[in-house]
Amino acid sequence: LRLLAQLRSGELDVLVGCNLLREGLDLPEVSLVCVLNADKQGLLRSTTSLIQTIGRAARHVNGVALLYSESGRSSEAMEQAIAETNRRRAKQLAHNERNLIVPRAAGTALGADG
Repeated sequence: LRLLAQLRSGELDVLVGCNLLREGLDLPEVSLVCVLNADKQGLLRSTTSLIQTIGRAARHVNGVALLYSESGRSSEAMEQAIAETNRRRAKQLAHNERNLIVPRAAGTALGADG
């Protein structure tokens, strides 16, 4: 919790971690998610898992997810996750435009997570 507080306060610029699928993990400050070996099939590289991992950067106004492929090709799970992410983004952008919503940083109050 101390490291998260330091990230939120700006004392730390980078926090490297793994297991971004953990439930209850709320980090609106995450602006970059990288998935190494995203083309390798398995539990943590399924379509659903990739969508959830990509979503960790989705709450940040300028969030980006990078999927690295060792083989140089996209897996079916990667393609499906990218397509679903693009579908959701288009739906959100259309909603924002219809309702004159301008995205802004969510932020979390220091200490709000315990």
